[in-house]
Amino acid sequence: MKRRIIALGLASIMMMGAFVGCGKKQEDTTSPGTDTSTNTTVANESSKTAEKKYDKEVTVTVVRRGDVRIVDEDLFAPVLKEKFNLVLDVTDINASDFLTRMNLSFASGEQPDVNTAQRPEFMLSEWTEAGYLRGYTMDELKELVPNFVDHYTDEEWDVVWPTISHSDNKAYYLPSRRADVMNMAWLYRKDTFEELGLTFPESTDDLIDVMRAIKGKTGRIPYVAASSDNVLWAFTGFLQAFGMPELTARDLSYVDPISGEFEPYAFTSEKFREHTKFMNQLYKEGLIWQEFATGTKDQVNAMKSQGHNYIQWGYPDKIDTEYNRFSQNADPGAEWDWATVMLSNDPSAGTFFKAGPFHAADGFAFSTDADDEAIDRFMDYMDWLYTEEGMAIRTYGFEGVTYTKEGDNYVFMDQMTSPIKSEGKTVANYGVVSMGMQHPNLNSYYKPYLDELANTFMNRDGYYYHVAPVLRFTDEESSKLADIQVSLTQTTQEYYAKFIMGHIDPNNDADWNTYISTMEKLGLEDFKKIRTEAYKRNN
Repeated sequence: MKRRIIALGLASIMMMGAFVGCGKKQEDTTSPGTDTSTNTTVANESSKTAEKKYDKEVTVTVVRRGDVRIVDEDLFAPVLKEKFNLVLDVTDINASDFLTRMNLSFASGEQPDVNTAQRPEFMLSEWTEAGYLRGYTMDELKELVPNFVDHYTDEEWDVVWPTISHSDNKAYYLPSRRADVMNMAWLYRKDTFEELGLTFPESTDDLIDVMRAIKGKTGRIPYVAASSDNVLWAFTGFLQAFGMPELTARDLSYVDPISGEFEPYAFTSEKFREHTKFMNQLYKEGLIWQEFATGTKDQVNAMKSQGHNYIQWGYPDKIDTEYNRFSQNADPGAEWDWATVMLSNDPSAGTFFKAGPFHAADGFAFSTDADDEAIDRFMDYMDWLYTEEGMAIRTYGFEGVTYTKEGDNYVFMDQMTSPIKSEGKTVANYGVVSMGMQHPNLNSYYKPYLDELANTFMNRDGYYYHVAPVLRFTDEESSKLADIQVSLTQTTQEYYAKFIMGHIDPNNDADWNTYISTMEKLGLEDFKKIRTEAYKRNN
């Protein structure tokens, strides 16, 4: 494929600094939106990976998306040295800077050997078409990483492979298998709702009344969220409430699970327009944080610690470690819970929820500029991550130091954080670089509510979830889409923020038509045509 330099979009990008490596004495936390889904099966590694002898030490440069890790005592590096004669030179990039920093690395020819946080929405098509990433056939993966391949069933691969593979039938990123059917819900301050005699609403109209009541009583902002990197991710739960997938910012296209109709570009649809009208109403009344398009993670957390934020679309597994912790800084009696209903702009027509795909959001991606020896060595290490030993160390750390065994369960020791304990050390403090997949025991032991979540919403009358359509493109189509998509996405982001803030009025036909006309000049119709033809070919 022809090498092309990706347009960076922001003039200020060349002023950005170089990568920041591992540091000391900075908090280690998972960035918002990071998917920590894990596998539910354990690969039978004993029959998959032969012992190899590694005479030469190899260093692999790796980038991960998340806050800078604190390494107090590195017990992980000796394991990699002993098993693989491998050194990982890891760079941690804050979530809000990830795309900017990665684009800068490609433009300067200083890209890392391995990206552990590749997602389709993180310019996968553009970077693939530019020739920056290595692709692998299924046969190659079976040879190189058999444990990784076997952690999906054959039936699951029938669904996953068409989703992650490119038009040349190669995969340019390798995501792990998810452990849970559902992991997101509407969350709310249960103590405040009970105090005010409120119940979590089922309609967006009722939600406005609830948010007004909360603001009127507390004087605080009911909903605090921001996504400065891509504003389309700021209110994904509200996109879902208006009939679009929660992952619309990633998928762009979707199939309506009720009508069966294919929508080639969600962000110019009437559903999206109705969504922007609703968000504009929340903004005008001060029911959402005004800095949703520019706020940083630290600023969001500061607002939450000041007592703002009573409703959130998010992960129930963060109720104790994040939501209660922040809210209790201002209100010691704060108590969050997850709602047993989902929001809809028209519950009589249907209510939507998010059921996860088989695969996780993040995956491994490998640079074409990396030495073959470095990639081969990393792939051996990667395949080990899908063994019982690899999953245990990656998830729990080191027996007798960070965890103990109680029967078949892995249990974190008292000094460690866990899904039910926010204070303490993490495995990163002991040098572990969290990539690959978590051990399946983590969910079964620490997160039994995930089964309850699925039982509440799956197969519920009037409730529907989106299944991402398979869209496989020819090389010519992929190249054309990549060129158009950058412009469409940047323009959608710009107009979305303006619609919500009222700089232009989504209720005004002339303003809306100006947006559509601008998008059409950027190639919207060609984009929709190519995606529609691919949908018809593959579904």
